[in-house]
Amino acid sequence: MRTSLLPGMLDMLAYNLNRGTDDVRLFEAGHVYEADGAGAAEPKQICFAATGSALPVNVNRPSETRSMSFYDVKGDVENLLSSFASKTLHYDTEVAGYFHPGRAARAVLDGTVVAQFGQLHPDVAGARKLRQDVFVAEMFLGPLYEHELREPRYQALPRYPAVERDFSFVFADGVVFEQIERAINKLKLSELRSFAPAEIFRGGNVPA
Repeated sequence: MRTSLLPGMLDMLAYNLNRGTDDVRLFEAGHVYEADGAGAAEPKQICFAATGSALPVNVNRPSETRSMSFYDVKGDVENLLSSFASKTLHYDTEVAGYFHPGRAARAVLDGTVVAQFGQLHPDVAGARKLRQDVFVAEMFLGPLYEHELREPRYQALPRYPAVERDFSFVFADGVVFEQIERAINKLKLSELRSFAPAEIFRGGNVPA
């Protein structure tokens, strides 16, 4: 009666790596078991894992490769969650102890945790003799399936071309982009189509 899909997933990663396959991407969907009062619950989860190169080598890219990173697995989670209707989506760092501190996050959809993801903690990877950085994600399907699938909607193109602006702000070093994003979203600016961080500068005349 497994309480997590992760141990089996790590076994399969090790099986592939030990047989000369350096670039591995796997997923599993299944039930786990949790205590529920005097009985037990069987929530369904999806676990996926990746290690090795983020970009496959092909005839157009014979040698240009880079290793998987936290942002690759975050992008996979975001793509999946974008299919579900929601009012808010934010991320925090309250993840399980088997994740690498500072390289992992939880996805909170409308106030409910629906996923946690990031790099496997080096101690866990070392204990299983995984000699490459491993990135994993766990999706909690119960709370996720409480959301309807997002309905595609047509939106007319604006009459006038978009105007781009760059703004510079000074924040305390502990502030993360997630906090800035939530603050701006609360303003509900109808003219704002999108915004993203352009660069981060530290040092020089800028205090901590």
